[in-house]
Amino acid sequence: MVDNRGELQATCGRSLTLFRVFNQVTGLSSIGTPWFPGIRMTPRDHQTARIADWVSGAGLFVRRDVFDELGGFDERFFLYLEDADLALRARGLGWSARFIVADPIVHASGWETGRHRPWRLAHSWRSLLVYAWKHFRWIEALTATALVMGVAPLARLGLALLHRSGREMLAACVGYAWLWRLLVSSRWAAGFAGLPPAWRTRSGRPADGPAAP
Repeated sequence: MVDNRGELQATCGRSLTLFRVFNQVTGLSSIGTPWFPGIRMTPRDHQTARIADWVSGAGLFVRRDVFDELGGFDERFFLYLEDADLALRARGLGWSARFIVADPIVHASGWETGRHRPWRLAHSWRSLLVYAWKHFRWIEALTATALVMGVAPLARLGLALLHRSGREMLAACVGYAWLWRLLVSSRWAAGFAGLPPAWRTRSGRPADGPAAP
């Protein structure tokens, strides 16, 4: 998948863990070292076909019977990570996701671009919270919440200052304000309603507790 300038977009990713979420929200994953992997795979990973933990919903093909069995996408994810959630649930049924190398799909607008970037940033943070409280253990979900609400905006501001980018500073500030607006809005707060307690193991399968909905 490429953008409208022909530049590669991250199309496949790794399972979300607390460590990878930390690397992602702090910007450590952008360093390029394998010591700090984020939730998205590197450009080098996109050079060959491979089994991936999840692939982007912008270019996703899925078996209809599997999609129906899973109940489709979880609509509590308004933007972002609905594809990672779908893939995790599919793995629970014994399926896997594969990234293929073919003629590129042009994805003209990603969350890194466009005039609505603060809004997209706010939804990416919100989706991290929804994912954490759905799939992580409760202590990990609490930690992820602290990372998203406390560390992520400060890290964004720090990187913006480092690059002397006023646009990035504005996106971080406005995006954080939008995140709070989403969390206190009755419409978007409803996205957390019905999430199971975070008693899951790292594999995403239930440990002790009731069956997952």
